[in-house]
Amino acid sequence: MRRFAAPVILFVAAALFTGTAAASSPNLKSMTLRLSDLPPGFTLASSHSVSKAQLVKDQGYAMPGYIIGRASKFKRAEGSRTAEVDSNVSLYRSSAQAHSSMLDTYRKAGKYRRISVGAPLGDEARAYKVTASGAAVNVTVWRYGNVKASVFFAAIASIGATAEGATRLAVKQQRRIKAAL
Repeated sequence: MRRFAAPVILFVAAALFTGTAAASSPNLKSMTLRLSDLPPGFTLASSHSVSKAQLVKDQGYAMPGYIIGRASKFKRAEGSRTAEVDSNVSLYRSSAQAHSSMLDTYRKAGKYRRISVGAPLGDEARAYKVTASGAAVNVTVWRYGNVKASVFFAAIASIGATAEGATRLAVKQQRRIKAAL
């Protein structure tokens, strides 16, 4: 009985401190893009959870209310058709905290060219484009309730790495987020 009590106490404490029990947490893996969502030729390069500790290690801080995230990276390595798509989601304790994280993203993205999102997406959304050395990086970031999400699509524009391509992928990911909540 004693060995059983410690895990139960840890589970209850984790539920209290994160504001949600593990059983009621949405499945973040189901909220990111899947290989079947992407154009032909892509492979899954990585997919992993992003803990608060890992986020702080990677970027130096975590926004208040951050619970956990998920990052999936897809690559296509075909000479001049090489491309990368990153699909990310972050879960926050509240919509207000996810919105604050969006404001932080807007502030950091200020040096990039803001473009039209091109489709209704979540509760708030923005899109950005960065062009360098013939390659384009199109970023769509949005919030849906207490979930912040983003899609990065990088490649040369002639193979579909366009703002419209990034938006199409973001819309697919938004459908996955809605289904998981």
